[in-house]
Amino acid sequence: MIKIRAMWDDRVILELDAECLAGASLARTDLARTDLAGANLAGANLTGADLLGAYLLGANLAGANLAGASLAGTVLAEADLAGANLEGANLEGANLTSANLSDANLTRATLTAADLLGVYLMNANLTEADLSGANLAGACLFGANLTGADLRANLAGADLSRVNLTNLKNIDWQSHLLIAELLKRAAGDDVEHLRTAGLILLCTDWGWSKFVKAGKQLPGEWQWALTALAPYVRDGDEAPRAVRRVASEIATRSGVSIRDGSHHYPT
Repeated sequence: MIKIRAMWDDRVILELDAECLAGASLARTDLARTDLAGANLAGANLTGADLLGAYLLGANLAGANLAGASLAGTVLAEADLAGANLEGANLEGANLTSANLSDANLTRATLTAADLLGVYLMNANLTEADLSGANLAGACLFGANLTGADLRANLAGADLSRVNLTNLKNIDWQSHLLIAELLKRAAGDDVEHLRTAGLILLCTDWGWSKFVKAGKQLPGEWQWALTALAPYVRDGDEAPRAVRRVASEIATRSGVSIRDGSHHYPT
């Protein structure tokens, strides 16, 4: 049994069997630091609920409504969140390793420093989500929508097939996988451009200084790559000097600031 406490005065308002919470109405309920491991919360209404630091290992939250919920530091490893609504939810520092978030709505969700190792995010909506500092190593993002997201995350080994990467807020300039993916999309069917993208993907031990040196051997290809990446430069980010220089030149010619990112080219 778990004790449900009111958020406004900490009094116990309900005691429930953790295994039989499917479809329960728990909106704005205080479940902070509650042990709900393996609980069946499928289809439950947890809108605005406080689940700060809760333990939901292997829990079933498929189709649950967690819009605006506080899930910072929550353990959701191996949890089933398929089709769940997490719009605007705070998942900062949450443990979501191997969780199923397929078809979930994570629009404007905060996932800073969250552990998403091996997570399933097929067809998930991550529009304007904050993934800065998140670990997405080995994650499956097939078909996910990352429009406007902050993607300064660890993407090592992640699947970015058919992912919508339009108007990204920020990117990790040290991510070989992401840089190569952006260049591959910009290359289209151009074999030489695709080779350049492949070089960046394969040479994971190369830093930007080495790529700059190699680029001098193929100045035309290097200029193409820099131009293709320039639209992802943001004011104050860690873009390499060579890319930032090209971005500044484009911004000057077009009369657009780097800050607003409106000189974004199709990818």
